[in-house]
Parts: sequence; structure tokens; C-alpha cells
Amino acid sequence: MIVKSASLETTEPSYDFSFQKARAFQDDVLTWLHEGNEQVAVVNAPTGSGKTAAFSELYRVQNKTLLIYPTNSLLTQQETILENEFGLNVGVLSGDTLTEHGYNRTEELLQYATSPHMGDVILTNPDILQANLQDVYVDTAGVATEFFNYFDGIVYDEFHFYDEFEASGLLLQIKVITDRVPESKIILSSATPNKTLVETVEEILDVDVARIKSEYAEGGDFFRFDTEVMRRDESLWDSREEIVKILEEKSTELATGQEPRVALVFNSAYYSNRFYSYLSQEKPDLYELTEKDNGYDTHQEEEIEPDKHPILITTKKGEVGLDYDIRTLMMEKPNTAESFLQRFGRAGRKNEATAYLFNLGKLNWWRDQIEYPNFVERIYDSLKTKQSKIDRLTDLAGLRAAHAVFSREQGYSEIEEDFADVPNYGKWMKFLINLEEVIKEDSDTLIGGYSNDLERLFEFLYECSNVLKGLRGRGLDFQIEYPRGDTRATTSYSLLSAFHHYRVEEVFKDRVKLKPKSPDDRTQIRLTFPGYEKQYRNWEGALPEIERKMMEWMDVKISRADIEKETDLSEGFIKRFLSLVKITRSVLPVEIAYGKFRFEVKQTSLVPEVIPKNA
Repeated sequence: MIVKSASLETTEPSYDFSFQKARAFQDDVLTWLHEGNEQVAVVNAPTGSGKTAAFSELYRVQNKTLLIYPTNSLLTQQETILENEFGLNVGVLSGDTLTEHGYNRTEELLQYATSPHMGDVILTNPDILQANLQDVYVDTAGVATEFFNYFDGIVYDEFHFYDEFEASGLLLQIKVITDRVPESKIILSSATPNKTLVETVEEILDVDVARIKSEYAEGGDFFRFDTEVMRRDESLWDSREEIVKILEEKSTELATGQEPRVALVFNSAYYSNRFYSYLSQEKPDLYELTEKDNGYDTHQEEEIEPDKHPILITTKKGEVGLDYDIRTLMMEKPNTAESFLQRFGRAGRKNEATAYLFNLGKLNWWRDQIEYPNFVERIYDSLKTKQSKIDRLTDLAGLRAAHAVFSREQGYSEIEEDFADVPNYGKWMKFLINLEEVIKEDSDTLIGGYSNDLERLFEFLYECSNVLKGLRGRGLDFQIEYPRGDTRATTSYSLLSAFHHYRVEEVFKDRVKLKPKSPDDRTQIRLTFPGYEKQYRNWEGALPEIERKMMEWMDVKISRADIEKETDLSEGFIKRFLSLVKITRSVLPVEIAYGKFRFEVKQTSLVPEVIPKNA
């Protein structure tokens, strides 16, 4: 099938613009900036259509602008574009650029907002903003959230990237900015926007939203080339021999390339790692042309350079920021239509392309050719869409708001003024107060004289509530040494995920050495948790299955705790809390057992410490 090229409607720009002609949606952005009364605009335009250029007027109209990207790799990429193509004075705010500690870190954070030397445009990630709201930084003077007061232009780019839990944090960030800076202009930008999040901004935060959408037009401004599409029933890994043949046919052409021309997008980091190792062992000539960039590679000690190799192996990480001239795309069908279109949009942006779609299955609308807008509609009809539930987003926002206030010292009311009117704030504040009351101890005697069952349960729940300190959930990262192609790499990665993918070969005090896991390996991952330190639980299978089994286990604990007799909470309310935060995302273990190896987890600080017991 040929997915035909596409063009966008154009117009004369109504205001000063970076280019002589504007695509119609870009002009709509300009008009909203100069004339619109809405504080928030949702910009819906396809990948490669010029959304970054559409933002450029924001930097000139507003006093100080904050650009928020979901990954740090995007920050680096956008810094180069904004400085070189738009001549902007840009500052980058991330965990890597913040160098101070304690209260000095809070002061350093505020300097990004107040000092002209930091730039008129600040690039950052939403994790920094959420840590600020949730009182993660040392803030004895109660001034950290003043950071939000200084920005009147804000862009959340690729905002489809966030799930419900993460999106609830974005809602609170938007609320603080719109409340404190009435003249602010906030853009939510995506090729595949989360419609429910937009509705929640309007209904829950009581903010008017302008909807700006690109329109396709025959004979308009060309932005996509024809893409030939091939369908395959098997996975990328199972089709590896066919893939190798295709790559070998292109090897002469690829050998002259200086950046990716071929992208392989896997659903799993494990299989992307495995395919990379397969090339190193079986096809060394192709291996020399290939780089891999997935979650394992993000924090590895040796720098990787995906833009220096013509073949790139990646995962969901490549759905954003893969701005290369991809002429051959090999992608597995992801879980949602949004992810599919993000992956597919990486090819055909600069030249005609070929896309191989793996695991797609049969589609009754498959034709010899199809117009790109119709292709997009068909994908939305055929695959699940990533739409959140308003009641869950509302509850999560209320829970996060309550935690932001509860975690601060009594008497500090600035953030409470921002969040006290968030729906469900009151009921979740009551929940957090109950948690602390039950688990708080005076010497060895519980203040309230509560039962052991309730005490253990609430200790577990309190540990789960710590997930609200961050935007995305809690992970147990540790240094792992793992096979990477024909070498070994050391990186910081989720220890439990690594155990699912690899077998432990040796344990040191500062790292774990891993080796490939054989198909018949049955080594179990077993964990103990706060409150239940003597009860091991298996941590096997996919996360949804682990979550289901953990909830079944907790249902028993909840029924035994006699919650309604000893507190003014209900069993249903406790279960609602766990369903919102998800056990697999929120609780950290006390101990990990993996075969003969044991690991202790100390949770005395924001960053947990993993202590190998067999080193």
C-alpha cells in the first residue's frame, strides 16, 4: 500500500513570523497569541508540520518562556534548533545542570527564573516542576514555588507522551501558572493529543482552551512524501532473518550515511537489545553500521552517538525526537493509535520512504493506496486510543494537590491557596492525615493504639504515597553491567526490569554483572515490602499481571485491617487509592531475592539505596 504524500493549508501570516508564508495552523497560533482571550491553546498538528516554528512568536510576545519536553534528549536537540535556527538565548534546566544541594539548590532553581544570564527561553522537563510543587527541594523559606511566578509563556510539547498519573501532575502545574500569572499563554502541543486531558483542563481547572488544528489541503504546503507500506504478521525479532536481508541489500548505500536512514522501533527494550547482540554475533558488517538507543542506553557511562550511524535500533523512546531522514522504517505495532502515528510519522518527512509494519494483523481497509488523512483516521479506528478517564484524572489531581500541601510544614499556606479548590482535595487530605496518625510512633508505642493489621497496612500505604513526590512513579535504579552488542556496558537502570531480562552472573558492591537469560531459566524474583517484611511476594510476569496479583494480596490485608472501625476511612476508599497510584509504580521493596542473591533497599532518603548482600 502507498500512503500518499500530504500538504497543509497555507496563508499569509497575520503578524510577524519567522517565514514569509505560514501554514494556516501556525497563523492561528499567532492570532491567538495577539488576540485570544484563552490562557491555554491546544495545537494539534502532525509530526514534521512545523510546530516549533509556530511557537517562535511566543518567545517574542511574552516576557519569559518555559519550554517543557518529556525527555532530556529532546532538551538538547531543541537547544541546538532554537539557538541556531531562531537565534534565541536559551538556558537548559535539568537534573544535570542543577549542581547545588539543599537549600542552595532551591536558590539555584530560582536563578533560572530571575537571572537574565540564564536566557529568555528556559528548556526543562516536567519532573523538575513537579518536584518543586511536591516540596522535594529544601524550602525552609517557602519560596521554591515562586519559580512559577516569572514565566508568562509556556509550551508543553509532545504532551501526548504522558499517562494519566503523569498528566495529573501537569494539571497542577498548569493550575499554578494560570492562577498566578493571569496574562500567561500556555500551549499544549502534540500530533496526537489526549482529548480527555484537554477536557479536564477546561472542566476541572476552569480555564478556557483554544483548539488549533492543522488542516490538510491539496496543493498546499508540502510536508510529507509518499510512503510505501508493507505489512508483516510476525514480530521484529521473529522476522530478523528477513530484516537482515533487507538491510544487506541497502548496505552499500547505508555505508556512506552519516546519520540514521533506517530505524527499527521495537516494543521491548529486551528484544531491541537482543537484536543488537544478534547483529554483533551473526552480521558484523551490519553491526558496524548500527547504533542502539533505548532506556538501557540513557544513563550508560560510554556516550552513544545515534546520529553517527545509518541504522538505529530504538523503542518507544524513539517516538519523540527522532528527527532524521528516515527512509526505511521497521516498526512493531504499539498498544495505541497515538504511539503508532508517532512512530509512523518519523519516516517520509524529507524523502520518499518505505515502512514495514510488524504484528499489525489483518485490516479490512487495506488498499493499494490511501490518502494520508484517511490513513490517520483508519489507524484511530483500528487501534486503541490513549484517552484518560476524567474521574481518574480528577482524583489523581486532588490526591497530588493534597500531598503537595500535606508534605509542607504547617502554616505554609501559599501552595494551599493554589490547590484548596482542586476537586477532591479535601477527601485526600483527610486520607493522608489518617495515614500519618496510624503509623506515627512515640517510642515503641503507637500513639493511637491501633491494631497490628491496620498499622502494617497503613505503613504499606504510606510508602505508596511517596510516589506522589515525583511525576512518573518510583523506580529502583542501580548500576548494571550488561551485554551490549559485542561489548559490555554499565548503566543506571531499573534493577527489577533488568532481572526480568537477564540472569545475574556476579554481584559487586556498586553494580550487578548480568548475562543473557536462557529460555528455560526459571529463577524467581521475590520481594518483601514495608509493613510486610517477612512475607515474600513473587514479582513475575508483565506489570499488569503483577499489579493484579498484588491487588488480590492487598484485598486480603485490607479486609483484615478493620479500617472502618479504627478510622473514618473505608475499605473502598483505600482500594481506590491503590488503583490510582498502582502498586507496581509506587511501592519500593525492603528486600529483593533473586535466586541465591539478596539485595537490601534503604529508603531513608529521596533516592533509595540498594545494598547487595552477596557482594
